[in-house]
Amino acid sequence: MRLINRVGFVSGLGVLFLVNSFSLAGLVKAEEISALSPKLSANAKMGGILTFCHLERIKQTSDPTQQLQSFDRLFDRYQKAKQDRLILQLVKGMDRKQFPQLQAEELMQVAYRYRTTAEPKTAIPLLSQAFQLLQSVNDDLPMNLSSFNTYQYIWRTTRYHQDKAQLLENLGGNLIDLKQPEQAEAALLQALQTYQKQPHLSPRDKVEYMVKIAKGLFILDKHEQAIAMLDRSLEITQLLNHTKESRDSKDWLTMLSKLSWEYRLAGENRKADLLFNQSLEYADTFSQPDSRVFVLSIIAEVSYSTLSQYELNQLPIAQKTTLIDARQTKLEYVFGKILEVVRSGYTAKMYPNTALIAGEWLQFLGIEPAMKIVNSVTDPVERFEVISPMLKSRNTEIAQKDIALLVPLLKNAEAIARTIQPTTDRDRAWGDIAFTYAQLGQSPKALEAITQIQSAELKQKTLIGVAVYLAQANQPELALSLVKGLPDTLVQQVLYEAMLAYLKNGKIEVARGLQGRLFKDYHNSTLTSLAEASAKVGQTKQALMLLQQVPEPEWRSGAFVSIIKQAIEVGDLDRAVVFAQQMPESEKGLPDIPSKAWMLEEIAIAYAEAGEYDKAMQLSQSLPDRSLSQLVDCAKRSK
Repeated sequence: MRLINRVGFVSGLGVLFLVNSFSLAGLVKAEEISALSPKLSANAKMGGILTFCHLERIKQTSDPTQQLQSFDRLFDRYQKAKQDRLILQLVKGMDRKQFPQLQAEELMQVAYRYRTTAEPKTAIPLLSQAFQLLQSVNDDLPMNLSSFNTYQYIWRTTRYHQDKAQLLENLGGNLIDLKQPEQAEAALLQALQTYQKQPHLSPRDKVEYMVKIAKGLFILDKHEQAIAMLDRSLEITQLLNHTKESRDSKDWLTMLSKLSWEYRLAGENRKADLLFNQSLEYADTFSQPDSRVFVLSIIAEVSYSTLSQYELNQLPIAQKTTLIDARQTKLEYVFGKILEVVRSGYTAKMYPNTALIAGEWLQFLGIEPAMKIVNSVTDPVERFEVISPMLKSRNTEIAQKDIALLVPLLKNAEAIARTIQPTTDRDRAWGDIAFTYAQLGQSPKALEAITQIQSAELKQKTLIGVAVYLAQANQPELALSLVKGLPDTLVQQVLYEAMLAYLKNGKIEVARGLQGRLFKDYHNSTLTSLAEASAKVGQTKQALMLLQQVPEPEWRSGAFVSIIKQAIEVGDLDRAVVFAQQMPESEKGLPDIPSKAWMLEEIAIAYAEAGEYDKAMQLSQSLPDRSLSQLVDCAKRSK
């Protein structure tokens, strides 16, 4: 958790869903991705249909788009079930020119699993094959896989596809980890070449991607190539108009500061110092204190965030220590300059950036240095405005290291709140403190802070807000006890969150009791949530009855799909059929939700995969697509 986050100045690197440990490229971890796609349980059987049968069925389709969707849907099933053997069989049965981008992506997924288990050597030929397949992918291919990243398609498959540049970049990262330097270099350079062909790239887009690739080249000991790439990035940066009035000035400053640290990481300290000093000189050209604080805050943010822990851990201990020391020295210098400006005359315009820097200072140097900048603001109301954003980090899960920062910060916040004279401002401060204690799970402290609020209206509003937090933190009984006696009109969100918490804990009857107290605005969500929970525990009649009461067609159809998918995933296919048969036909205006026929086909295929061919055939014959019956027949004859 970042206690303060600048949105827009230091943009996050793209989220890529095929993952390797090439964290330098800003990739997320595999376990984070697996949470996005539901896994099939051990009860869901797979392998009852030979890949040959699937290939034969797909051959009957002449429409390339439908063919691609069929392959993608099939790979989606195999990936969820982690059926690597079937994935490889399907790829083997495909023509090399048949959607090579999709084949490469699937091979890389399997290779990643091999690499992270005990079979890293097995991953190398798969990655080599993926690299060869990507050579035949046209950069301007009209039917690029990324075109399937639509709400409609993800609704149906839970899959998200990468474009060619992302695949090559990830491929390069995997090959680096597997110590295949030649192929890794070729993949990274092709990734850059492919990316740069994209239209409408901003200078910042170009620079940030080149820096990504340069990082990989440094790891491969391609120092001269990497430095040349950084030099080219610097040329693009310096061409931007960075006069004070220019719209490009923020991008220029961000990229300049970032490149300073990239050069330092590469051992080019002289050039790094020149760029860092250039950014400071630019800050000094601003005579207005609030503008100067704004510019310095950008420099501090980039200095803080550019070097990832992963990058530092790859370095020899001596070099790592030197870089960390250099960062601390530079940051302390920038923070010191900001402190000077703030002390010379704080203005309301400085507030956002002063708060940002205080948050960074807290994270980087600890509570005492952070409070220096907070306490440099003389007026208590304005001082609390600086500390308040650090308290308002509304994440539901807070890392242990952040709790260690927030607890002492709250004590300082309480001390400031006690010195605020205007009652309204003081009450607002205690409200922020109460919310933060509730977020930390410290309900007694939160309630104690609420008692300090003088305004009856704000006290009640804060109490309700704290109750919402507690319900979200899986403490529904305590949450409801706090608002006991208040009219339902005021506590709808508390009731709703408590209901969800009870459902999460399997207490359906208790949740159902709260549902009757929720108003019409909550009906879609409450009814579908109750229906899904009832279906999950086998209360089919109750679930169907609840679904019939859902007022909005989109919510109702979406809940049917969710229940059917969950039943398929746990292998309860008979239950899936009951709900699919009761599912309404596709309604006009709902193109994003899978149709009844789509869901019935999913169940028929699942029956066949489980070896229950008679049930699969009976279901498939009720559907208009004749090729489905032929698929089941092929599967049955092949056994």
